[in-house]
Amino acid sequence: MRIPLWTIEFLEMMRYGSSTAASKVGHVYTRSISLESAEIRKLPRRIGTGGMEESLFFRRWKTFPRFRVARRLRMPPLNCLDTWGRETESGVPVEPKRRIFLLFEGENSEFDYFDALINLLNRRKLPKYLAVIPTKREGKDKGASNPKRLLAFAQDIRNAARGDAEAEERVCGEVSYEEGDEIVAIFDADIYKNSPDAYVALLDDFSKEDVATYVTYPSFELFLFLHIENGLDDWVLPHRTEIIENQKMPGSKRRFIERLFSDAVQCNPKKEGACARFANGYARACHEEGRINQETRSAIRVLTSNIGLLIGRLESS
Repeated sequence: MRIPLWTIEFLEMMRYGSSTAASKVGHVYTRSISLESAEIRKLPRRIGTGGMEESLFFRRWKTFPRFRVARRLRMPPLNCLDTWGRETESGVPVEPKRRIFLLFEGENSEFDYFDALINLLNRRKLPKYLAVIPTKREGKDKGASNPKRLLAFAQDIRNAARGDAEAEERVCGEVSYEEGDEIVAIFDADIYKNSPDAYVALLDDFSKEDVATYVTYPSFELFLFLHIENGLDDWVLPHRTEIIENQKMPGSKRRFIERLFSDAVQCNPKKEGACARFANGYARACHEEGRINQETRSAIRVLTSNIGLLIGRLESS
């Protein structure tokens, strides 16, 4: 019997530190094919055995050493990627003092940026005591853009770590949350441009759940502008009014600041992987951010970013 519509996800695992350290998903290559049910049963037993070269899939597809099989419709909406892999000189794994989970509203921009940033910091052995775990939304929640969903994801991370079976199904990857760990939500505030009271209520809800919030107004592109030499003076401030209003461009779904940033750097910041290269300039961005509002509660209709404050915490923790 042949089973159609199974998704084979080949995962390139990027290791940090020893083989016992938690792994981080790199590139994901997906193909929908029909497989013999007997071959599917063999897959889990082949992982790590060295016999995978004999597999039908290894001969037919260009694959990576580690993979898993999953139904597309049952993909968990949240993938937690543990980047901690420190060890002593003798090779003994070192546990972090605490962990911080990063939840992003954006589908690609924020995740790609922080993924690259964490790699840069890890090369400098930073943070010293804090394991940073970025999360990426998958499945039907991949394109969800309402900050309220981040609150639900934060609850799932905590509940999954406490053994809640339903929460575990919604979270994929290393769920190593323990009491004392932190969860951070990073989102754009422009959705509340005309609802400041609802925005404050949302911040209160995050606070009640002990989830720290870092925001940009109108969107993450404002923080990205700070990475460009004279980006604030040459691009942002001359268009302050248009950026604050951030209307959709005529005949397009793109908003003003997104289009302006694309013109400035000649790339689409929403495209997967496009924002990773800007992480190299995070020091300039953190410095420039001090020239605009960094207060979360007064963000509505004010040029705001406090992402640099979060990065400062990661460097010093």
